[in-house]
Amino acid sequence: MPAKSNESDLKSLAKKLSEYVESTFEQLCKTSFIGEPEIIVKDIIEYKTRMRLFGLEKFNGPCYISAVNLYLNDNELKKDHALGAVILYIEESVASGLLKATGQKGIDCEDFDSITNYTGEFCSNIVSQFKNHLISSGYTNIVMSAPSNHQDDIPLGVNFKFSENKYCELSFVLKKEPAIKVDFTIGPAK
Repeated sequence: MPAKSNESDLKSLAKKLSEYVESTFEQLCKTSFIGEPEIIVKDIIEYKTRMRLFGLEKFNGPCYISAVNLYLNDNELKKDHALGAVILYIEESVASGLLKATGQKGIDCEDFDSITNYTGEFCSNIVSQFKNHLISSGYTNIVMSAPSNHQDDIPLGVNFKFSENKYCELSFVLKKEPAIKVDFTIGPAK
């Protein structure tokens, strides 16, 4: 049986990931979250060897979702043998405001494609920064996938390290309510 990550390591990495989430939204949107993010370890719900995701459960309403997979190396990426995943959820009512806050000109901040594309850019930016931390933590050749962008759910789920059974849910508050959530799972470095 393949090795599993332990819960304290997962939570420690999730805490570091939260720093990159906060810095990304501060840099790109000039937005600060209220208080510290809540980090909860949860059981992965697996369906047909994929991590089941249903964004409507995150906020009791619509949201935009972007998922990026992590792989030990390029060979594992080609085989689609994921080591982990980072999934970003942005609550629908704040998504256009965050997009407007980027200051990008010529973008329709109410357009579905614009919002889903920017959700993917936010997620990629976060994971790219976090990847550097993972490399320094022993994940020497880690690579990331392109973002997969959706609204409300990802019907086929997300690829993950099948030996893992836990993930961390990070919750970030804007205007007194959770508005951004991130799910994170990763297998051991070796």
